[in-house]
Amino acid sequence: MAGFFDTSALAKVYHDEPGADFMRNLVRNSAAPYIANLGVVEMYSVLSNKVRSLAISTDEARIVRSHFLSDIRKGAFRVVALNRSHFAHAQTLLERHGDSEGLRTLDALHLAVALDLAKRNLAEMLLTSDNVLLRVALREGLVAFNPSLAV
Repeated sequence: MAGFFDTSALAKVYHDEPGADFMRNLVRNSAAPYIANLGVVEMYSVLSNKVRSLAISTDEARIVRSHFLSDIRKGAFRVVALNRSHFAHAQTLLERHGDSEGLRTLDALHLAVALDLAKRNLAEMLLTSDNVLLRVALREGLVAFNPSLAV
């Protein structure tokens, strides 16, 4: 069974940071993980942020974007389209965890997709480096792991 990657985990596949080796090995040696189509758009934002912070060059970002899209075309990731039920569930998650935990909109959408995949026995865990999302996922009964902590 595969996992579900939020964007904070997905970015590690393409950029050297804590947990990158773990994530690359997971992609190479497991069933193709799931990502939300939201994560595809967010990867563009992540890469732009890395350019602005001078972590990578504009050319490097272009190459990574191309590699990422090529990996999607080759089936390295299974992209899940957000639907009405994901938005409705995200709203419920925000009602439950927004005030108390600080759950944010896009993280709630990722969590809604991960919970849907787990309910259908398609993904067994959520991988995220976002501590709020990790904590809320665990409270919702989802198996979740922060790849930044992998040794």
